[in-house]
Amino acid sequence: DTNRENLASLYRNSSYLSHEGTECSGPQAIVARFNALPKVQHDGNSLTVDVQCVNGTQIVFMFISGQMSIDGANPLKFAQMFQLFQEGGGYFVGNQIFRLNYGG
Repeated sequence: DTNRENLASLYRNSSYLSHEGTECSGPQAIVARFNALPKVQHDGNSLTVDVQCVNGTQIVFMFISGQMSIDGANPLKFAQMFQLFQEGGGYFVGNQIFRLNYGG
């Protein structure tokens, strides 16, 4: 969470982010959204990660859930999905969805 600008290299012009209902596309808009957010701390012990591959390893779906704190406040539950696409010897984020999970 120290230099969010470095995340731009993980996205392409076709990349799409939906964060708490706010949608944007392309590296610059996605990083601008991240820069507008407060600092967060993730509870590594609470994280669960599920991964599925499509067409061998050309497309990778990742679903992550866990707890995070915003500016040191009480923990909040969240869920996040990534769709990664193979490019050269690595991957880029094609789609990303993030939501906080509020109990009712």
